[in-house]
Amino acid sequence: MAEEYDRIQKRATEDPETAGDQGEENWATLLRQWLPSYPQILLDKKLYLAGGVAVAFECKTTLKAAHVKATDETAVSS
Repeated sequence: MAEEYDRIQKRATEDPETAGDQGEENWATLLRQWLPSYPQILLDKKLYLAGGVAVAFECKTTLKAAHVKATDETAVSS
């Protein structure tokens, strides 16, 4: 995972959104292997069954105060 983040960080200034997406996919791949209880047929969907969600997170290659505030607002509204 550390090697992947090093690779992603080197490209983050060129395309930060794609870098964040790649970081998220790295975590998703790891968690799919580690926590395989979610229905396989639903793994590639963007909508998730609430009962199957153990954690939700977003990967950032940079962190700003606005990101933390937006995360708090999202968590409260969910």
